[in-house]
Amino acid sequence: MFVFSEQALSNVINQRFQAGTEVKALIDRGFAFRYYSEGLDLLGVTLLEDCLEQPGNSPWALPTEFVGTPALPRGDKLHHKFALVDDDTVITGSHNWSPAANHNNDETVLVLQNAQIAAHYQRELDRLYAVTEYGLPPTVQARIDRQEQECANPRPSPKPLAKATPNRLVNLNRGSQEELESLPGIGPSTAEKIISTREQKAFTSLEDLGRVKGIGPSKIEGLRGKVTW
Repeated sequence: MFVFSEQALSNVINQRFQAGTEVKALIDRGFAFRYYSEGLDLLGVTLLEDCLEQPGNSPWALPTEFVGTPALPRGDKLHHKFALVDDDTVITGSHNWSPAANHNNDETVLVLQNAQIAAHYQRELDRLYAVTEYGLPPTVQARIDRQEQECANPRPSPKPLAKATPNRLVNLNRGSQEELESLPGIGPSTAEKIISTREQKAFTSLEDLGRVKGIGPSKIEGLRGKVTW
């Protein structure tokens, strides 16, 4: 999975896990351990954002150990969006398991029921399992430990952090993948490029978006009044 940030889906999977279903999750390294990632829920931990907890956040009381990030060649992304349900059923398509994909983007979701096709997906999973590092990286665990000291009484965010509204600007330097995707004309790939660009140098003006490949003058103008930095 590239991005997994849909809380309701995490809750449903948790119910199945508690009933005895085996659950393993492979998530792209760039998104697996962000504060809004449901990968954290599956591991039973919480990462805060400005000492605020995501609304409705529900870390698993009995977590799974099998959440990990495959070790891919430098620069590669785990851009898969598929789930192997059983020996016959695969869910796949362009759809990230995220609120933005559910409510903002035009996406495709395919449910395939064919043992031969499922076997191909199983081979891909087996290939990835062989190079996967499971559990929390030490740096993420250190952030959680530090937040326990700095944020004595974490409180729920007063409103979802991953949704742009007419009265709320999206911060180009701090906005999440979902927040950026909620902007007009910004899809998953462009949102990822914005994040990559700001990591090299922070945005200081609307015109700075011109540094992002794929964003031209017309798109910049369309974002006027919708973003801050």
